[in-house]
Amino acid sequence: MSNKQETLEQAAENYIQSKNPQWTPYHRQSFTDGAKWQAAKMYSEEEAYDLLVRYSKECCGAPWFEVDEVWFNINKK
Repeated sequence: MSNKQETLEQAAENYIQSKNPQWTPYHRQSFTDGAKWQAAKMYSEEEAYDLLVRYSKECCGAPWFEVDEVWFNINKK
């Protein structure tokens, strides 16, 4: 896998070619629509970090400090 980022349209085309090259433009549009929907449901890195900070404050009574930010950065994808 290359480090170069694919556009959504390139990813759709590559997926379709690997599965069924006979798919129509409707299938391509469905693929991109599904990917956009999924992306909208995902948390950003900042949102995920903010949720962890809020959880630690509310449930553990201790805020996250620098060591926890290091942990977060090591363990994120």
